Amino acid sequence: MSRPNDIEQGGYGGPPNYNDQYGGNAYGGQGRPQGGNTTVVVVQDSRPQPSAYGQPYGATDKPYVQPYPPAAHQPPVDYSQYEGAQLDGSVPTYVRHAFIRKVYTILGIQLAITFAICCIFMFVQPVKTWMAANVWFFIVVLIVSFVILCMLTCCCTNLARHHPWNMILLGIFTLCFAAMLGVIIAFADVNAVGIAALATAVIVVGLTAFACQTKYDFTGWGPYLFVALLMLLVFGLLAGIFVPTGGASIVGLVIAVLGATIFSLYIVYDTQLIVGGKHRKYQLGVDEYVFGALSLYLDITQLFLCLLSIVGFVGR
Repeated sequence: MSRPNDIEQGGYGGPPNYNDQYGGNAYGGQGRPQGGNTTVVVVQDSRPQPSAYGQPYGATDKPYVQPYPPAAHQPPVDYSQYEGAQLDGSVPTYVRHAFIRKVYTILGIQLAITFAICCIFMFVQPVKTWMAANVWFFIVVLIVSFVILCMLTCCCTNLARHHPWNMILLGIFTLCFAAMLGVIIAFADVNAVGIAALATAVIVVGLTAFACQTKYDFTGWGPYLFVALLMLLVFGLLAGIFVPTGGASIVGLVIAVLGATIFSLYIVYDTQLIVGGKHRKYQLGVDEYVFGALSLYLDITQLFLCLLSIVGFVGR
């Protein structure tokens, strides 16, 4: 059996031969010249050629960066839904941080007012002269301070949670207590007051850092600290009545040292109540920022008075 001419052994068939039909050469439209040397002329295009993968006209080499979508408008946070809640793990972090900022802002304002009033009472001579001649002023500010303190902490605790009455009462208490403190230190040695104030600042900063970082929980120490403070007050009252004048200075030094220790522990205790957290047994409520600021204010001022007594005794 004969094979077709266009199939070679071991390969596929080639293209059909169109020369017989169209009168042309096998691979040329007009016929390939027969015989002689064939010269192939290559014509190069002189126009500039685009580089491989080139950038389009006007493009840069910088990568395209997807812009961020515009920030959505955040509605103001409603803190009223957390009224009465404790500063434990169930309260969001931003609520706890807002509470801490509020407490320490109020405390800073209280200390600034107290510092200004004490400076006036110490360095303005007409004020010192007037205070020495009018003892009733000290008695009045003492009574007003005690009454407001009882209202905020014992009798009318709801007032400490409702704005603006809590801020009004706290402002009156701060002015009266600062005036009472100014009367106490107005006739003290200026150097002793400065040393006691500096020591108080250092101790407060150190105790605050310790209270925030330590794993020990001091929030359960409230009853024990209250009993210790009550015993110290009773001991001081009895010592003032029965101790002779010659030993009053030694007894006063002992009371001052014990008082500084107790109020230092109170600073740690109150700081942990304010900061709160899941590892604290007790915490303040979200609406008790006035009580937190008042507690720390009393701790710091009482610690200052105890240190002033110690410095005054050492400087004799």
